[in-house]
Amino acid sequence: MCSLKIEDLTFYVNGDAILKNIHLEVPEACVLAILGPGGCGKSTLLKIIAGEEKVRRGKLYFGNKDVTGQSPQRRRAFLADEWDIPTGWRVYKAVEVVARQWGVPRKDRHERVLRALKAVGLEAFAEHPVGRLSTSERNRLYLASGVAVHPHCLLVDDQLASLEPRLRLKIGRDIAEYCRTERICLVWATTQVAEAFALATDLVLMKEGRIEAHDTPRRLWQYPTSTFVAQFLSDANILRGTLRQSAAGMALVDTDLGEISGTLTAESDAYVEGTEVEVAIRPESLHIEQMPADENCFHGTIVNATDEGLIGRYRVATGEHLLLVYEQNPRFLQSGEEDLYFWAAPDDVAILPVKVD
Repeated sequence: MCSLKIEDLTFYVNGDAILKNIHLEVPEACVLAILGPGGCGKSTLLKIIAGEEKVRRGKLYFGNKDVTGQSPQRRRAFLADEWDIPTGWRVYKAVEVVARQWGVPRKDRHERVLRALKAVGLEAFAEHPVGRLSTSERNRLYLASGVAVHPHCLLVDDQLASLEPRLRLKIGRDIAEYCRTERICLVWATTQVAEAFALATDLVLMKEGRIEAHDTPRRLWQYPTSTFVAQFLSDANILRGTLRQSAAGMALVDTDLGEISGTLTAESDAYVEGTEVEVAIRPESLHIEQMPADENCFHGTIVNATDEGLIGRYRVATGEHLLLVYEQNPRFLQSGEEDLYFWAAPDDVAILPVKVD
């Protein structure tokens, strides 16, 4: 059964469509990451799911129930957001008050509050005055309030952005695991690809108010549906070429770097032999050798190398192109290395139909 379903949602602000033709189905107890650049509509979509914005075109369902016109408390959707907490209140009391307002039974309230504070890493702050919390601690307090409420849907809009990355991911994982265990639908909006992959079972990528793609994170990584998806998720190199032939989900493409074989990422009827296609090759899928490989191989020169610890980030000149290549345990950090070859397996090359706007 779907935990969350949105049908034909378009949302206007001052006559401008901020969200356009949103259709979305989220499985029960799913952790959904809504990913995209700033201004793409993530926060607006969360407010609509939470019931904080009125919908005039479209429908919203929790399970089989139409909740389009219901208040946040009636639909049991909690958007973890700032609210005016008296600075003299203790952290425990602030979360307990929200739980009480949302109808959490007295017998369950204490345990819910303690579990919520633990989930966001504030269990040691239970008796601290709210006024002495840092900004990041207050953001975690707002998030704990949502966890304690035990809603049908918990919505998180980058409340952990100010945290150190490791703590941010730890808290995110703890909340995601809690929601999966308690069968709460968690919707997490972020601009960070690594965070979305670490937390989510489903991933929605948005662009200019539309859903550009929806699938599992790994499938979108391996089989992007557009150049925007490929480049946003993985900084993929994009080449253009002509489709020579395709069969059984694979294709052969003629490019100015030579013949490239790869995997079709759209339905077969989206491709016509002899027409232009796009080729996406992720930077980490390009292997570096001093001898040529049998297929998908380019001769090039490293013109810029950056040591990032775990990986080396290379800019490689090949033909008229400048490719991005990542290498774990980097071997070629001195730029200007000559006579190197760069190749990718066909399974790591995505062949995309050219979209016409």
